[in-house]
Amino acid sequence: MLHRCLKLLSIELFLGPLVAISSADEVHTFNYENVLGTSFQLEVTAPARSVALRAEATVLLEIDRLSGILSSYSEESELSVLLNGRATPRKASAELLEMLDASDRWKTLSAGAFNPAVETLTRLWRQCADEDRLPKKDELQRAVRRARAPAWKIDPDARTIVRSGACPVNLNAIAKGYIIDRACRAALDASSEITGLLLDIGGDMRVCGNAAQSIGVADPRVPADNAPLLCSVRLQNAAVATSGNYERGFEINDTHYSHIIDPRDGMPVDEVIGATVVAPRAAEADALATILNVMTPEEGVSLVNRLKDTECLVVNRDGVVLKSTGWDRRSRPAVPVVLVSQNDDAASEETPLEPGDTKDSEPAGAEDAEEPQQPAPEPVICDPWGQAYEMLVDLQISRPGGRRYARPYIAVWIEDAKGKPVRTLALWLGDYRWIGDLRRWYYLHRSNYRLIRAVSRASRPPGRYRILWDGMANDGKLVPNGQYTVFIEAVREHGSYQLIRRQVTLANETFNVELGRNYEISRAALEFREKKAGQ
Repeated sequence: MLHRCLKLLSIELFLGPLVAISSADEVHTFNYENVLGTSFQLEVTAPARSVALRAEATVLLEIDRLSGILSSYSEESELSVLLNGRATPRKASAELLEMLDASDRWKTLSAGAFNPAVETLTRLWRQCADEDRLPKKDELQRAVRRARAPAWKIDPDARTIVRSGACPVNLNAIAKGYIIDRACRAALDASSEITGLLLDIGGDMRVCGNAAQSIGVADPRVPADNAPLLCSVRLQNAAVATSGNYERGFEINDTHYSHIIDPRDGMPVDEVIGATVVAPRAAEADALATILNVMTPEEGVSLVNRLKDTECLVVNRDGVVLKSTGWDRRSRPAVPVVLVSQNDDAASEETPLEPGDTKDSEPAGAEDAEEPQQPAPEPVICDPWGQAYEMLVDLQISRPGGRRYARPYIAVWIEDAKGKPVRTLALWLGDYRWIGDLRRWYYLHRSNYRLIRAVSRASRPPGRYRILWDGMANDGKLVPNGQYTVFIEAVREHGSYQLIRRQVTLANETFNVELGRNYEISRAALEFREKKAGQ
């Protein structure tokens, strides 16, 4: 019998979006890396996969088109040509005019906390990080003065732009949200058969369609991909964006500095560690999420309270959470529940085998990562290590080229010394039809549920994922000290199958260990560390 009875188990993975849709509709999911420099997830609710595939193509085409206008990384984009050209009036596209005008409005509304000319300060901090030094006082002062000057002048009647000065500029704090809005609109305009759409680029997302969807909000204090969520929000034809200091930044003298810089004084922000905004459009949510990291929490919440149909949640460096007046009407506690097959002891009993399988065999065709062959240390059985320690799995998905690339299906889980499954830490799928290609995970678990994480979080670098194990087993109990094996399985539809495994002893001594690499995973490492106070 292929599938076994299912049981609710307490694993910190977020199930969402669970929505009521027409019986004729299905949810089709597409995942990529390195889209606008981060991760990408598109969910299309439609009656046929052919409709979803056309929507996917439309969304990606619109993203490429708008990147060709708004990108500050391509020298050929319309924005770059404007910035690098002579200070004469230039005819501009409607999209660039709209973005520059919106940037001017947010700069005024935020009293300078939002400013695309902050790029000059970002470049200074990046240079100083390369030299492992802090910026000098006079360097900061000069950069701040440059950033204060107007960067352009718009003639709305003539639809022209004149470049002012030579200060570098980028629209990163608003362009991603704008592109999300326009890409969603392009897909919906192209097909009336689409009844729902969710577009998530780097944790900023827009939900469109007939049904509301539940979106998780990452906790900036524990930002691992499978960590318990701060809360969830219910969205229908609305957007959410999150910005924080936990995914990107500068390392100087072994100290982390946020990549978000206050353009008013040139310093990386440190009072706010994360801010989430719900707004009618992603462009508004995107800009506000950055602004709320720069302003004091009280100033930011006060600003949002003055805006229509907009709410926010801000976490300061002491872990204090501040909310706008209507946030609680939109949010719900995040319930850490997932559906996984088999009960606690099932894997130690007789497991149904597929034709060609043999007992105690493992699926054929796995390509293991190379790792040093070392004798396994003797386990030390004593108090549960999860009382004081945690284990972080840090992995990087291989990047085959400069452009976007499809994310493989990945399962990360733990087995004990007897090969019994202890904990599934992550399961990332696209089309559920291919779940069986995660051969070892599926052989042990036989799940027929597609696990989805729709989580608003600070934008990650492409392909970088961090997964935390707190010492809990699938039954919610702490496991004892001893030997465990970490598995990372990666597979593509009709493509490569890869498996990384590493046996470790978890007790009361911290360690860092590299797990090796393969075609799909360019780097994987474990960090066994003490838990922070208060966890």
